[in-house]
Amino acid sequence: MLLFTMCLNPLLCMIDENLAAAHSGSHNKRTAVIAFADDVTIILRSPKDIPIVQEVLCCYEDASGAKLNIHNPRR
Repeated sequence: MLLFTMCLNPLLCMIDENLAAAHSGSHNKRTAVIAFADDVTIILRSPKDIPIVQEVLCCYEDASGAKLNIHNPRR
């Protein structure tokens, strides 16, 4: 679990950095990225943020070899 946590931090930082760069100069509040164990929830400010997050997730999958499940299995 510790190894997974260490590998998850770069993903969270990359999401935060890319979204912050897309909204530079904006006075709105920052995007919320919440992580608990192996679950990550991202609350976006705009539908325009979706492609940014998708690109970050693809980059993370390529770099880590992980395959992310973006669908909620409980639905």
